[in-house]
Amino acid sequence: TFTEHFLHKAMGHLLQQLEKSSERHYAFIAIGHTAKQVGSDMKRFLDSIMKQIKSGLQSRGRKNALSKEPIFQCVGMLAKAVGPNLTKLLHNQLDLMFTCGLSEPLVQALTYIAQDIPPLLKTIQDRLLELLCVILSGQPYKPLGAPPSLGRNKVTTISRDLNVSQVSGNGKDSGVITLALKTPGAFDFNGHTLNEGCALPYLEDDHPEVRHAAAMT
Repeated sequence: TFTEHFLHKAMGHLLQQLEKSSERHYAFIAIGHTAKQVGSDMKRFLDSIMKQIKSGLQSRGRKNALSKEPIFQCVGMLAKAVGPNLTKLLHNQLDLMFTCGLSEPLVQALTYIAQDIPPLLKTIQDRLLELLCVILSGQPYKPLGAPPSLGRNKVTTISRDLNVSQVSGNGKDSGVITLALKTPGAFDFNGHTLNEGCALPYLEDDHPEVRHAAAMT
């Protein structure tokens, strides 16, 4: 079979390609697709893959930094392939994933992780709600009935590493705002609800796609 005769050699080649800046994009995606085909047989390579994923996520803002989309695609496919076997390794990378800011590839990867790695579901729910609230309102997420001061000091922790345009005043990107408004309806928050006040200011936004997303939230 491919797994018995070729997997080790193929993965050795792909891991080498991750060392080359011109090949990383394709190598991450190829590793993800390989994982989907071989499933749990990918377990032996997880340490090496996650080291490269950590390195790629840490390169944000550097010259020649890799787009995060192939990394998130790879993570999502790995989650589907090996499930809870990835729990510990991936838990250690969630902070880096969230500091990349809100994007469709991030939300898609988190969706796969939440579906296939149940131990990480609550952590992802909490972190994603925090991120959405900070982007939309500049305030941390507060569960219904929680004291107003709860979590106020978290804002700086959450937002300090984010793209400034995602969390600051009039410079906010309308695409990011639209995605932040749509995400609660598309992600399994299992009883958690986004604070209603987060969406209200956007009902009168200048951008029609933002107004529509706010109305549907």
